[in-house]
Amino acid sequence: MPVAPPAPPDLFHRTIGGNTAALLIGRALGAVAGLVVALVAARALGPDFGRFAALAAVGAVANTLVTFGTDTVVTRAVARAGPDRPSADTVGSALRFQLAAASAMVAAAVMSVAVFGAPWELLIPAVSLWPQAVQSVAAAILRGRQNMGRLVVAGIGGAVV
Repeated sequence: MPVAPPAPPDLFHRTIGGNTAALLIGRALGAVAGLVVALVAARALGPDFGRFAALAAVGAVANTLVTFGTDTVVTRAVARAGPDRPSADTVGSALRFQLAAASAMVAAAVMSVAVFGAPWELLIPAVSLWPQAVQSVAAAILRGRQNMGRLVVAGIGGAVV
């Protein structure tokens, strides 16, 4: 008579707790990194900090437009595919979309500076959209694979960029 294999350990609750802790730590460290950057910038820029804050806000809005929800699509596709099956089509499409959208934003920023006389500093948040697009897709892959430890590192990197 065949013997049933032993039941696997209850990883569901441990995984949820570990993932939750990793996400909380990652978000907290990312927030602290963003705060440190803002404090250093405020101290260094003095009265020009308002311009920095405005440019950071422009960058945040532009990043929202660039990602356009594709990171959620990537997370779902990777989770649905499982660890043994690639979801390269969805990941590749999302990355191409985000990089193309970032390129359009950079072109708009260059045109704003060259044609309309916008401050050259506008190019800084525009150019930062390219690495943010890569970071966004990479973070979505890690969320889909439930690799929250590495997602903490990616979150801190994203906050600094």
